[in-house]
Amino acid sequence: MDVPRFRFDYSFLDLPALAEQGVTTDEIEDIFYKVETFYADWHATDQIGYMVGYSLRDKFLSFTFEFRDGQQTIRLTDVFLSNEFEISTRYFRP
Repeated sequence: MDVPRFRFDYSFLDLPALAEQGVTTDEIEDIFYKVETFYADWHATDQIGYMVGYSLRDKFLSFTFEFRDGQQTIRLTDVFLSNEFEISTRYFRP
């Protein structure tokens, strides 16, 4: 399945704080488009999700998002510069 080009909504994020950590919007968007194989799964869900991945600069990022505007827009709700332990405790609590 081809992944459409999305409009990204960063209005919930503190972009200056992310920039201080060296995280850019280009890195976030790149992770989205790297995982085309998961798009069909997201399409069938309740329109919210999370994603983890390594950025272009080898930073481990995690973020939550939701589809908006009939799935034309991705609104990022949280972005974290993380490590794998943080991911396991943030998203996979027992």
